[in-house]
Amino acid sequence: MLLATFGGYAFTVGFFAFFSVLLALLGESPVEAMFWAVLSSFLIYTLVAIWAAATPRPWITSAIIVGGGAAMIGVAPILAAQLGQ
Repeated sequence: MLLATFGGYAFTVGFFAFFSVLLALLGESPVEAMFWAVLSSFLIYTLVAIWAAATPRPWITSAIIVGGGAAMIGVAPILAAQLGQ
């Protein structure tokens, strides 16, 4: 259950950061990019938490969730730097 709660939160934070910057790069206004990222984050958190709670292989799932969240958090500032140019 800890993976579902905290891992889902970490993955969702990474998704939010990455998706909002990606939408802004694709031409959305920053406000609309944040709006869509917030709305979709509710769905992402729910799906990741259900997946983490129901998985038969928790070690693989935890590696995917934590690694994916860390990767998105790491890529988001790099993409955000492209917005300033």
